[in-house]
Amino acid sequence: MGRFFSSDMLQFNVSDMGFGILRRLTIDTDGNLRMYSLDNSTGLWKMSWQAIAQPCAVHGICGRFSICTYVSKPKCTCPPGYEMVNGSDWSRGCRPMFRSRNLESRHVKFVEVPNVDYWGFDLNATAPLSFESCRELCL
Repeated sequence: MGRFFSSDMLQFNVSDMGFGILRRLTIDTDGNLRMYSLDNSTGLWKMSWQAIAQPCAVHGICGRFSICTYVSKPKCTCPPGYEMVNGSDWSRGCRPMFRSRNLESRHVKFVEVPNVDYWGFDLNATAPLSFESCRELCL
């Protein structure tokens, strides 16, 4: 029918509920759980449900210190002063192009990157604060 119930209480209904439709549940390479339904007329599998609707919200899809933007599909980038860890695998994230041990506060430049959250990769958790307060805290 297209209703799913698991032992850990996850429950959902697919978008194309009904009898006689073959379905499969997969964890795709981006880490998202999806249900697919077979379209008998084309022989193709169509997604009929996904656990996380916004692909950039899948934890770690772009890796540590990287930025995910969604334009028809997730696109990963590194913030200013950072580079990809592995040129062929965004899940490895970004690394600084500087050595933090050698930094002096007068040589540090802070850049405000709006609408970015490093959820799960935070060094610590703080209440929302101004750009200047954040800069002072980091220094």
